[in-house]
Amino acid sequence: MWSQVNPHEIRLQKHQERWPLNVWAGIHGDRLLGPYLLPERLSGQSYLVFLNEVLTEFLDDIPLAAIQGLWFQHEGAPAHFCAPVRGWLDMEYRGRWNGRGGPPRSPDLTPLDFFLWGHLKELVYRDVVTTQMDLVARLHAACTLVDPAMLQRVMTAIPRRAHACIDMHGGHFEHLL
Repeated sequence: MWSQVNPHEIRLQKHQERWPLNVWAGIHGDRLLGPYLLPERLSGQSYLVFLNEVLTEFLDDIPLAAIQGLWFQHEGAPAHFCAPVRGWLDMEYRGRWNGRGGPPRSPDLTPLDFFLWGHLKELVYRDVVTTQMDLVARLHAACTLVDPAMLQRVMTAIPRRAHACIDMHGGHFEHLL
């Protein structure tokens, strides 16, 4: 709660406890890829199925030259880091993927982290979610509100964020933006 004086008010929010969703999304230029709902209990095998069958569909409309320049980033969840998944990523994105143990990755530098997830959560949880179907419907509706112009602005922010990170020697930099 914001106020000129301390309002001594607490608003308890538990908007992510009832219906967990594993959501994949990507950004390519001014285009949002996804969302795609992954299985609730994601395993290396089910993630590999996603990579082999679903991801390729999302990339169908992207020119091969652009695909060859894509970077694939994910966090180091066990399903994302099992040997078959790492093998697939090494084959498809040799030298162009990172996860656990890879090059440093900062949520302040990646558009999915510094923009998309927070933006979608703000839209999805604006009102209380009542069912899992409601949550999924709101997620899909929120994604339709992410337009190309918005993504263009997000993408143009990346170099500015990178320069701020360098200026702060890898430390906190969001106060500079």
